[in-house]
Amino acid sequence: MLKHWQTSEAGAACRWGSAVAAYVQGEMAGDELSLFSGHLEHCPSCRAQIRETDGVIAALRQLPAESVVGDLSLIHISEPTGPY
Repeated sequence: MLKHWQTSEAGAACRWGSAVAAYVQGEMAGDELSLFSGHLEHCPSCRAQIRETDGVIAALRQLPAESVVGDLSLIHISEPTGPY
């Protein structure tokens, strides 16, 4: 897998971009974390996705707790349909 990570072209969507969520949420450990950390050194796409995700999380943390109303578990969020 790491071979594919290292050959990602600058600016191209990385096929391993789905690992970013687990990384940002601290759900990676051990070998997986080591491999992905090494991958980040070579993948500007994943680094950009991490910066963007961190920005969204920071913005959400600035919202007052009462701005979220209702049961968010009922909201359906579809998966991206773009090319990977």
